[in-house]
Amino acid sequence: MTPRCENIAPRFSERKHEDDQYVYYSIEGFDGLFSYPKELPYHNFAQVISEGFLKYHWHYYEIPQTKIEEGDVVVDCGSAEGFFVFKHATHCKHIYCIEPLPVFSRALHKLYDDSKNVTIIQAALSDKVSHLYLSPSSISSTCRLVSADERDIHVKAVTLDSLFAARSIKIDYLKADLEGFEEMMIAGGLETIKMSKPKIVITTYHQGQDYRVLIGLIRGVVPEYKYLVKGIEENVGNPVMLHMWC
Repeated sequence: MTPRCENIAPRFSERKHEDDQYVYYSIEGFDGLFSYPKELPYHNFAQVISEGFLKYHWHYYEIPQTKIEEGDVVVDCGSAEGFFVFKHATHCKHIYCIEPLPVFSRALHKLYDDSKNVTIIQAALSDKVSHLYLSPSSISSTCRLVSADERDIHVKAVTLDSLFAARSIKIDYLKADLEGFEEMMIAGGLETIKMSKPKIVITTYHQGQDYRVLIGLIRGVVPEYKYLVKGIEENVGNPVMLHMWC
């Protein structure tokens, strides 16, 4: 049985201090401090650290076929608190962080505003440029096409193609955890995938997802993609992660 993330995280992180908005942690093997929003539960931080350090974890993004290489241009779709960026910013040529939730967008700016190779884009990803809605009460909020509550957060929606293919920006690595919006993100990024043939890592465990649809979309524009799925989500029954590479 895998230990609880609250027991794993202290092996790799140490709480140093806090201010009104953030708790600051030293992270094993990394310089500088990682700041995490104080308003969010420790469990969420512990989960992020566990997933980021345990290579056998189903939510670990890199396998040998989808490893981030020195000098890669990385697109992090659903950057959340920014720990994926924290791990890789020093050896990537550039990382584009795309995140719609204000609490996480603020945290990203706190961490990376002074980093020349990190670009922060506060937006949701979809199959067309438009707008979407997010619940204000959840850090794992699923985007909605129509507002369900007057408190919903109105966010700009963009496509990968509008950000990259349309600007002839070649990318090497595409990572996505979008709480079920992954299919729409891929549908709006097929020209970018066709142009760049990046390594692709996508979470596939959310309700209503079908990893086979994602594979079909991607192979429809680049047939030579190989793939591997891993893990199983205990409640939904979907694989946890889809890895694809050429």
